[in-house]
Amino acid sequence: MNSRQLNQLLKSPVAMQRYMTTGQLPVMAKPDSPLIRVLASIPPSELLLIKALKVSPSLGYTGSRVFANAAQALNWLRPSYSALHYPSQSWQDRRFYRELTIADLMENAKLEPYLIKKYKLEKEEPENDPEPSFNSFTVPA
Repeated sequence: MNSRQLNQLLKSPVAMQRYMTTGQLPVMAKPDSPLIRVLASIPPSELLLIKALKVSPSLGYTGSRVFANAAQALNWLRPSYSALHYPSQSWQDRRFYRELTIADLMENAKLEPYLIKKYKLEKEEPENDPEPSFNSFTVPA
């Protein structure tokens, strides 16, 4: 038992009752969201290459906050310290369940060309004029 768990036991009668009857200590759960999962899947060195990340409703959070890079955003979303409640959780839209991808980040941030090529996020432009085929010739009427 650490001091945070002891504090929670002293402040919450429900937590104390659960501890007295079952012996279960309060759990310090890390926050989780689709945005946290996609950012955690990216290597730390590449998080620094995602610039001006705007955490907004399209990513599952209310309001809009702009971070210099994705590493700062991940640190705000899931800090390294343990607590019962994190500031980012009060901004989280709990009804947002859509799984996010790196392509969703591209709409809300500036990605370096290296990342666009690595994750194949380039938009393919449709061809307007297909090349003429020389296999068959048509004679105008």
